[in-house]
Amino acid sequence: MSHDPQSYLDQLKAAEERDQEWLTNVYRGDQEKDLTVRAVVAGMIFGGLMALSNLYVGLKSGWGLGVDIAAVIVIFATFKGLRGIGLVKQEFGMLECTTMMTVAVAASWISSAGLVSAVPALTMLTGYEFVWWQLTLFIAVILFLGLFMAIPLKRQMIQVDSLRFPANIPTGETLKAMYAHGNEGMQKAKAMGIAGVLGMLVVGLRDGVKWIPAQWNLPWHIGRIGLDKLTLSLEPSLIFLSIGALFGIKVGISMLAGLILNYGVLAPNLINEGIIKHPAPEIKAVSAPQFPLTVTSGDSFSATLVEMTTEPEMSSNAITTTLRYTWSEPTTYHNTAELQRDFSAPTLQSGSPNPFAKLLTFDTFTNKAANEVMLSLKAVTATNWEATLMIPASEPTSVASAIGFQGSPLLTELDLLDMPGLASKLKRPSDPVASYLQSRLSKAGHLSLESYHENEYNTDNLRQNALGAVQLALIGDLNKILEDKSLYSESRFAGVQLRESTKNLVKLQAKLEGTSLMRLNRALLEDAYPSELSKDRFHKNAVAMQAVGGFRNISAWSLWPGATVLVVGGLLALAFQWRTLGRTFASIFTTLGKRKSGPNGVLDHLEIPMTWFIVGFAITGILSMALLLWLFSIHWWMGLIAVFMTFFLAAVAARAGAEIGINPIGALGKVTQLTYGVMAPGNISANLMTAGLTAGAACSCSDTVGNLKVGHMVGANPRKQFIAQIFGVFAGSLLAVPAYFILVPDATALGGEKFPAPSALVWMGVAKVLSQGLGTLPASAVQAIVVAFIVGVLIVLVDRFFPKARPYTPSPAALGIALTIPASMSIAMFLGAFIVWILELKAPKWHATYTIPIASGCIAGESIMGVILAVLLALGLV
Repeated sequence: MSHDPQSYLDQLKAAEERDQEWLTNVYRGDQEKDLTVRAVVAGMIFGGLMALSNLYVGLKSGWGLGVDIAAVIVIFATFKGLRGIGLVKQEFGMLECTTMMTVAVAASWISSAGLVSAVPALTMLTGYEFVWWQLTLFIAVILFLGLFMAIPLKRQMIQVDSLRFPANIPTGETLKAMYAHGNEGMQKAKAMGIAGVLGMLVVGLRDGVKWIPAQWNLPWHIGRIGLDKLTLSLEPSLIFLSIGALFGIKVGISMLAGLILNYGVLAPNLINEGIIKHPAPEIKAVSAPQFPLTVTSGDSFSATLVEMTTEPEMSSNAITTTLRYTWSEPTTYHNTAELQRDFSAPTLQSGSPNPFAKLLTFDTFTNKAANEVMLSLKAVTATNWEATLMIPASEPTSVASAIGFQGSPLLTELDLLDMPGLASKLKRPSDPVASYLQSRLSKAGHLSLESYHENEYNTDNLRQNALGAVQLALIGDLNKILEDKSLYSESRFAGVQLRESTKNLVKLQAKLEGTSLMRLNRALLEDAYPSELSKDRFHKNAVAMQAVGGFRNISAWSLWPGATVLVVGGLLALAFQWRTLGRTFASIFTTLGKRKSGPNGVLDHLEIPMTWFIVGFAITGILSMALLLWLFSIHWWMGLIAVFMTFFLAAVAARAGAEIGINPIGALGKVTQLTYGVMAPGNISANLMTAGLTAGAACSCSDTVGNLKVGHMVGANPRKQFIAQIFGVFAGSLLAVPAYFILVPDATALGGEKFPAPSALVWMGVAKVLSQGLGTLPASAVQAIVVAFIVGVLIVLVDRFFPKARPYTPSPAALGIALTIPASMSIAMFLGAFIVWILELKAPKWHATYTIPIASGCIAGESIMGVILAVLLALGLV
């Protein structure tokens, strides 16, 4: 059996044989240049720029972009072009390109060290003000900590275990294809190039011109929950399909099992039972309240709550309740606290029950743009099933206006963002929406389209309110159409991509009238002409709908069992390799003591010295503890525990990246947050910043091991490659942190439309929940943690002691990842693994030649186009 000492010796012997074969047939470090100045500088520049891109995209969406393949292709092409015009004399070799890629990756993932998660979360939650040079030092130390942690894991995962590294193989294959010679090499390079163009085309059509929808949804339900709300969608992305093609059918089936369990079984039942909830529907005011505010006898303020009580999703069975607060005597309010007091009181002034009490509450928030404190209205009990909160505007009151909720959905000339584009689209006979609108226009409206001249519509005219009369007639006609109950039909808007909020209003169409109907129609026109009409503030803020499900709501629960099975499985599997790991760490002392009694490995002269690990990890660990104490007043012993946890969580992250191709930053961060929620309840800084340390260092470790895998594929010197990554960390820290302060000068820049910082919101939410200790977790989540722990242990034990069952047991890493990412991604990865499994059986020769190049090309093309679009987005060009 696999735990037999002889099996262990056979494993080591096989690794030594592979090392010898690699040294003889693959290693190129003595044949060509690698760690050159131009390679390092090019990597620092490109990686630094991509660090800025990842920072921007991360604050926008919470995601980052892999830049390894993009760096390889862009810098290769750049030096090829420079050599072509005579500015560069020597060819940019494959090992130089590998060094450059290594530097670029180390620089580009600077945001993983907390710049889009723990750092903004602490700022938003506590108002903590960072100093740029202190934050630069802290971020750099985190990444260096992970960098040194990769040293003892490199040989185990790359040479002994021979893990697949699905996210890194495409980079190595891209390098080999670009420098390939001979017929087979050219065939692979051609296949990769065609696949790359296809990948770029898919992203361009999907995210650029938006001709391909971001998700393909089927109109089916599980447990009365739509598949789209369970994230069970098909995502038109070749990147996840290709990653699945590289990690094998066992991992693919494990991903499938995880997504079915989570999104097909657990989530629908937990939603129906009210365990997976959503935030309370909230309407935010559009202006600050006017104090002192005097109301007279008979004045009122009303809100309408439409909520489901018999089934989760919104339908005609929804219960509509209009709640009205009426004053029976004159009252003057001087601040928001007095308003909140009366609206939350159990009775009205007349002594009758207060309909707002316990159902609707007024909270306050700071409007980032206006820098004013405003009110928000929440339906605090409507968190189980779908609900819509509205402030009726058909009967406007002075109170609604005075406290900031009054507005109008009517179009004005300032709402016409692109009059030339709108006029052109309204003339299209093939557009059913345009045809309907034309049928409703007056003669003056038709004349405005026929006689429109661009010079009549410009910024000066708007400033002077001198827009032509025919254009004003068109605006008047469109405003009349806003009152039309027959504007929407399913066939007419079949070709329009409606926002989720618009879809929710459509469901209520039969019940809408007056201004509420105008809000729906305004939303329909905005969706039909998104580039031509501005989004209406009143529509956005006077209606708030919360849908069931969704990745954020589901993952808030499933993250806990997912992180548990991921971490337990990874650490236990690592523990069973104690002989190999013991040998690895024993070499540290052998090296320090300069003993020669043990046999030397064939690659000892190339491997990264273990003395680098023990010295580097000790120094960066001590610095981490010191910075946590100095910057955030986190006790030294808490910092020591964080460094100790990093040692193990980095190993889990590296193994997950090597098996699945995904760095589980969020899941590992939550493990630390959970730990400190128990150890230091109420200490927000400790909860967030220790998690930022462990997750950032774990991600850095995983990326480092992945880079070394690419180097191993092309025959690079691992010691020089490691040195190259040190330069990358410096470049990313020095560029990304100052850029963070430019983008986020203070807390008011976060959490709004420009930088919603979704990752930071999740970290902040977990910190809030855990600030009072583990007892605040739902009982079901605690039970799920226990079950996941047992499952993770059982899988590893079966794999260890019953090797014949190993092909049939799921991968703990794959199960954990499937519980912490949207189902659409797992579906795509399973399909990729399944397709390749079929090819292995039916067309083994074709598979051996083309599968990896095609998958690599698709990943390369989509990655490059993603980077291009991110840069264009940052420049405001898309």
